[in-house]
Amino acid sequence: MDNQTREELLDNLLYMYGSLSAIDNLNGQIADIEDYYQTEITKEKEDNKPLTLALVLGPLAGIIVFGYYEMVYLHDILGTGGIISKIAGIILSLVLSLFFAAVGALIVFVVTFLLLTLFRYGKKKQKERIARLENEWANHRRIAELQSAVTNLENEPYFLQMKAFIPQNFFNATDVAGIWELINDLRADNFKEAANLLRTQQHQMRTEQNQEQLIQNMQKIETQLEDMTEELRKSNDILLDVELNTRRTALLTAFLLMKPRK
Repeated sequence: MDNQTREELLDNLLYMYGSLSAIDNLNGQIADIEDYYQTEITKEKEDNKPLTLALVLGPLAGIIVFGYYEMVYLHDILGTGGIISKIAGIILSLVLSLFFAAVGALIVFVVTFLLLTLFRYGKKKQKERIARLENEWANHRRIAELQSAVTNLENEPYFLQMKAFIPQNFFNATDVAGIWELINDLRADNFKEAANLLRTQQHQMRTEQNQEQLIQNMQKIETQLEDMTEELRKSNDILLDVELNTRRTALLTAFLLMKPRK
């Protein structure tokens, strides 16, 4: 790797940028799908509508029964007639109180029983929905396709060779694009020189809070990558070289799964 010509280094950096960019894109799609399922499962677990309904409607049924009795019967009985009538009314009201209390208790019991049954049924359905979401998540076909494409790229022999060659702190699409741009514009002769210059530029950009140059770098290499993608699409079925074809197949598969860039 250390004996690469400038043209070979540029080609290899372009290949690595394409691979790393594709991996980032595919992992981003996986994260989006997983975030969706995580959000839906959390919403289901936090859904307490059955419990809220039971707690509100149960006591409300009792209040309505006793309120109706107080309004219609007890007020009329105690508010008319003489002492004897009032005494008789009080006795009658006690009897009616016991009657309405029994009726009210029965209604509250029935309503509460129905609501608790509804609550248990709701919780059962809630657990079923959560289990269905978790099963869909675990067996999501799109996730499997994306993960397979990522694995193929990361395990491609040439990718592993370049990964061993490029320092870990530069092993990302943004830095690889910057290094490629410096070598391509003849501002650096080799990887080490370009890497040091890139870090200096990045420090200056952070200090000045100016990201325009990085954006230009990415746009320039995106143009090169589009040409490379088109070449891959046209030549993927031509087995010119076993190693080269393996690299092209893995990279092209990833490109086809990538979301269009905005």
